[in-house]
Amino acid sequence: MHDISLELLGRNLSAPSLGLASVVLVVLSLALFFFQKKVSLKSSALADTATSLLQKTPVAASVPSADKSKVTFLYGTQTGTAERFAKQLKSDLQEQYGDTHEFMVEDIEDYDHEELFPKEQLVFLFLATYGDGDPTDSAIKFHKWITEAAKATTEDGAEQSLTGVRFSIFGLGNKQYEHFAAMGKRVNECMLQLGAKEVAPRGDGDDDEDIDEDFEKWKELLLAKVEEQKIMGGEVSRASTEVKRISLPAYEVQLLAGADPKPTLNMHMMASGNGTAPQSPFLARVSTARELHRPDSERSCFHLEVDMTGSAASYEAGDHVGIYVENSADIVEETCRRLQHSPETVLQFRHPAGNPDRLGTCPSGTVTLRTALAQWADVLSPMRKAAFQKFAECGKEVGGAEGERLRRLAGPEGKEEFAAFVQQPQRCLLEVMQAFPSVHPPLGVFFGCIASRLQPRFYSLSSGPGVNPKSLHVTCAVVNDTVPTGRIHKGVGSCWLACKQPGDRLPSFVRRSAFRLPRQLDVPIVMIGPGTGLAPFRGFMQQRAWLHKKSGKELGPAHLFFGCRKREHDFIYQEELEQWKEEGIISHLHLAFSRAGPEKDYVQHKLKQEAAAVWALIQPEAKGYVYVCGDAKHMAKDVHRELVEMARLACGGSASQGEAALQKLVDLGRYQRDVW
Repeated sequence: MHDISLELLGRNLSAPSLGLASVVLVVLSLALFFFQKKVSLKSSALADTATSLLQKTPVAASVPSADKSKVTFLYGTQTGTAERFAKQLKSDLQEQYGDTHEFMVEDIEDYDHEELFPKEQLVFLFLATYGDGDPTDSAIKFHKWITEAAKATTEDGAEQSLTGVRFSIFGLGNKQYEHFAAMGKRVNECMLQLGAKEVAPRGDGDDDEDIDEDFEKWKELLLAKVEEQKIMGGEVSRASTEVKRISLPAYEVQLLAGADPKPTLNMHMMASGNGTAPQSPFLARVSTARELHRPDSERSCFHLEVDMTGSAASYEAGDHVGIYVENSADIVEETCRRLQHSPETVLQFRHPAGNPDRLGTCPSGTVTLRTALAQWADVLSPMRKAAFQKFAECGKEVGGAEGERLRRLAGPEGKEEFAAFVQQPQRCLLEVMQAFPSVHPPLGVFFGCIASRLQPRFYSLSSGPGVNPKSLHVTCAVVNDTVPTGRIHKGVGSCWLACKQPGDRLPSFVRRSAFRLPRQLDVPIVMIGPGTGLAPFRGFMQQRAWLHKKSGKELGPAHLFFGCRKREHDFIYQEELEQWKEEGIISHLHLAFSRAGPEKDYVQHKLKQEAAAVWALIQPEAKGYVYVCGDAKHMAKDVHRELVEMARLACGGSASQGEAALQKLVDLGRYQRDVW
């Protein structure tokens, strides 16, 4: 009754024709309920309830004007790129057709797809693929809905529900993964099955190469199709023939002299989260931190145990933990110098009135520039063309050779030079700021549209919930490389986490994964995970040992293929693996040490040696599962080729027949990959 009353109140608050009597009736009903239950609500709780209701109330901006047609842009993003492209296309179309159409950009997670999607006339979708073919967190519900609707249409003859919808999709992914841009492809197919009509063919963006260039090519084709088919109606407005000026979306930033920033020393923990979603991180405590490599190793890999006691988070073996990390102190100091502000400058961020550019969440309350840069701004990722153009707009008054070069790089005539200077060497935002020291973006613009938001880092959990129900174990290799520009790149997440000590706090949350052990303990499993790819398999073995001890049931065969450089340097969790082998939790332990001898020895070589035994366990007619975790660019591809060859030899057919046999395993959920 409590939930129903609040829901009714929310609906009445959002109704434009609400009568006073209805308001009084609902308020009196709620008052009576709380009185009967003798509930005492603090003002903070009432404020939270009001905020929740307001957040669920549709905003006026989502309803088009009566004399304008609606165009909707939906994005499902993990890192913000899909959102950026959605807003960029919206800006371009609005510039041309803003007099006759109303444009709405929505996060697909906040969009009522069941109610609104079938009513759309023109919709553009920007869908990123997470991991090896999965939807992003924000697109999970939409993906489930549209695939089930398409399946019902195909198999059950249900009515096509999107016959009045025109659409086009840009899918984002990385070709290093087997299922490149799978979300875009899958949703595009579903849309067609449901009767929707394509405006332009789907575009695919490859983040391993130049996703911005892929987007620009698709956008050029799309705009041509829109004009050619008169989809937006009539002529292009005069604004499109004028010199194009780049708008600079910006937060309103107030500098507060003498203010106290203590309320927001950690912006991720403005309120206590429950640890179940990125929007609600829990301030977990580090309980254990230790180095896994031997002292004479040239590299570093550490083990953290993150205590989630007090959170609502639970997990299964194979899930991920997301952790909000921070930029290092030296990176923050250098960025402050380029922005010409002291790190101790106290700021207050606000959205501009009406938030016309649909800017996302900004730091709230009072905060120092040091904290905002440390926790919010991604200044070390490769800089994108759109961000560079906005950076260049901030320096449009810069003269001399520097100003001339800046404007050339930002324009179409400097395309090749931009590729050579920014894209190919993967020059980051901070390096660009260093290369153009005369450009000092205003803070509102810098946080609003130049620096993207620092994203949480995800790690495969190396623990099992039976043994460690509230302790999340992380196995992380420290990134310390030289990038093409000559800069020593220290991984933002790995280097920050490597400094953590017991007692330190980490804003953390659990992310569900499809990487799962079979339900029956006697089902054979084959696990392939060199380096930190071992992490989820350590969790599997912990859980397998716990379930075996609890139930007393017999264990099926478990083959583990693990590889590292040298046994005496980086054989992580060696004692645990050898103990599990002795106890029978692991039946076969296959080890590959790539730099122990004159020839390289990798897990795929060990897999080839065990081909007959492995295929007997995992072939489609058997029951076994095969898992691969680790590097997507090299290891996972090499292992996949070996599995294809294994299947080909077993069936005496061609490579395509080997692929078909593996695809059967994928369809059965018995070939699973967690690669990056």
